[in-house]
Amino acid sequence: MGWRDHLPNYRYLSFIELNITKWIVECCHHKGIPNLFWIISMQEMVYLKEVRFLEKLTVKSQLEGWDKKYLYFQHHFFVNNSLMAIGMTKFMLKTKKELKLPQILVNEDSHPSAVIDTWNAHQTAIKSQN
Repeated sequence: MGWRDHLPNYRYLSFIELNITKWIVECCHHKGIPNLFWIISMQEMVYLKEVRFLEKLTVKSQLEGWDKKYLYFQHHFFVNNSLMAIGMTKFMLKTKKELKLPQILVNEDSHPSAVIDTWNAHQTAIKSQN
């Protein structure tokens, strides 16, 4: 808990990292490939409600889709059945020596969604302000 008696913003990101790492390790094990590392390219959180002291938080992370270079996860944070926050993560896979395409873990070439397309357009607009 943070000094304001609620779950600090950075803790949401650590829960996301744990869930994605677990997913990658399980996929690698299931496919018989060495464990991969991952590098975050973009991450965004929308905080809807505070998670208060001693409330039990449940995090559900799911693969939203992928393209030729990135995997995209969406994360939902709940207290009981109440949605507290939503996160998105875009990341690349790599070994110690090289980047790997998402197809090493997923079977299709790409699996875009409206959420991914909108999110990428928003991030492109932000980057173009420079």
